[in-house]
Amino acid sequence: MAGSITPVHRKPRIVLGACGCAAALDFPRLCRSFLNWAEVKAVGTPDGFKYVEHVAMPVGVSLLIKDDWKSFHDPVLHRHLAAWADALVIAPLSANTLSKIDAGLCDNLLTDIVRAWDCGKPLFVAPAMTYMTWKNTITKKSIESIRQHGIKVIGPAESGGMAEIYSIVDKVKSDLWILSVN
Repeated sequence: MAGSITPVHRKPRIVLGACGCAAALDFPRLCRSFLNWAEVKAVGTPDGFKYVEHVAMPVGVSLLIKDDWKSFHDPVLHRHLAAWADALVIAPLSANTLSKIDAGLCDNLLTDIVRAWDCGKPLFVAPAMTYMTWKNTITKKSIESIRQHGIKVIGPAESGGMAEIYSIVDKVKSDLWILSVN
């Protein structure tokens, strides 16, 4: 048929982010789970990858951590990543980064991406913190605040630990599937 356009099908593009907490030890496994069905770029806070060995990351997924704008020779890297991705998933989300997102602060590559994020695209967070921190009223206020901005919270285990990897992957995958159908 002349003039018809064939839709381009591709894997979803996902920026996976990790913050500084012990749950970041599971980040390479989380990346592998997403790589089964999506293109992945990994970003972390400077503290996030104190827990993650670069050698543990899946082949083809490099960790992007920005302490200094000049280190990447790209002053708008956060905007490039935000535009490239179909979804942003921060797992684990620390209490510190939760507070930064709630306050609108952007002092590292991950929080810069959140600030540049197109609110029409899904942004998921999977908090991971101690039980007492998770139950704290300040944390509850911040969680409610980011939910009001459309951020999807994948709740932690009862202990405050990050949700299981399969739960995170299933939630993101099902939400992206629903978006692609509509």
